[in-house]
Amino acid sequence: MPSSSFMVREITDLVAKSNPATVVEFGAGTGVITRELDNYCQENQAKLLTFEKDDKLRDYLKEQFPHLPIFSDALYLPKVLDEQGLTQVDCIVCGLPFTLFPQELREQLFDIIYSTLSEDGALVMYQFSWHMRKALKQRFGSVELNFIPLNIPPAFVYYCKK
Repeated sequence: MPSSSFMVREITDLVAKSNPATVVEFGAGTGVITRELDNYCQENQAKLLTFEKDDKLRDYLKEQFPHLPIFSDALYLPKVLDEQGLTQVDCIVCGLPFTLFPQELREQLFDIIYSTLSEDGALVMYQFSWHMRKALKQRFGSVELNFIPLNIPPAFVYYCKK
């Protein structure tokens, strides 16, 4: 189910708070958040790199956003950054279902996220439970948690800084 306008607004407000030159989106799905990130990036001359692993959703995103680079797997972020001539990103928006992943994959993804974020970079991560809070607090110096009840299902949006 696509994200509600309340959650999309919360996410884009948090992205804007980090004033990014480069934004990465993991788990773009149907592109509801992608659309607002794209608008933000175009208005602020920022670069947006979008990742979606599902082939059908990725094809749909490529049709909806032909001007955006859409990549297949978040694990490829370091390689993609190298190909794009980038070393780090300022903001990562992540909607991947971390609680469903094996611990090893979670650790891999957290390592990639943390290592590719700039020193002032931010992770904006939305989940449908608060269970990732402890893992995020172990990695990031600052973790804010916002509850979005007007979303189906209700969501938690984390704002994490190194």
